[in-house]
Amino acid sequence: MTTRRDDHRFEAGLRKGLREVTNELPPGVAERLATARTKALAAVPPVGPRWRIPALAASVATLGVIAVLVWDREAPLEPELLELAEREEMELADDLEFYLWLDQLTREG
Repeated sequence: MTTRRDDHRFEAGLRKGLREVTNELPPGVAERLATARTKALAAVPPVGPRWRIPALAASVATLGVIAVLVWDREAPLEPELLELAEREEMELADDLEFYLWLDQLTREG
């Protein structure tokens, strides 16, 4: 299996070899070759970003719909969960009082 590094080395070596061969060609042949290369490249339709914009728009719209569906729903809290939350708040308040008392003792002592 080849890696990207191997591919880049191969391409670099191929380019170097083609440049050397092209430099050895007679001037008229090199000009015709450059003209043919330019025409061939101009004939190839551009590939790329045309499909990206609609795909990006569809992705953003999908994420928007999902966000609205998820955030629009408020999960009803069960009475047991409300009671548990209230108990937890009381325990936190007790812990806070303990830490305040401990802080006061440390500062005095």
